[in-house]
Amino acid sequence: MYHIHIQHGGYIQHKSVIADVQFSLPNHAIIGLIGGNGAGKSTTIQALLQTLPYADVTHNLPAQLGYVPERPIIYEYYTLREHIHLLIQMFRKDEAALWQRALDLCETFKLQHKLDDYPIQ
Repeated sequence: MYHIHIQHGGYIQHKSVIADVQFSLPNHAIIGLIGGNGAGKSTTIQALLQTLPYADVTHNLPAQLGYVPERPIIYEYYTLREHIHLLIQMFRKDEAALWQRALDLCETFKLQHKLDDYPIQ
């Protein structure tokens, strides 16, 4: 069982938009967060992915998580390579390993020749 506790989290220091969020998940479960606009679903996910600017989170989740946003963020004037670079910068981990993983996935999905293309292409 995975246990999650978000003591607080937000986009501005000392101004929490979520607080005392606690839940448990069965191991290897596929879950969805459901709620109205402004309920804190995206903020909760960002806190778990460590992409929220200010958050105090305790969990025992595995190192690798999958996340599929409702609407992917695609910048019209960034190439695929630039989108990958932007994502890698968010994770603050081993950049070389993340690039290799991204390139492997591009090959799997036959996108290795599209790295310098724009989404509108």
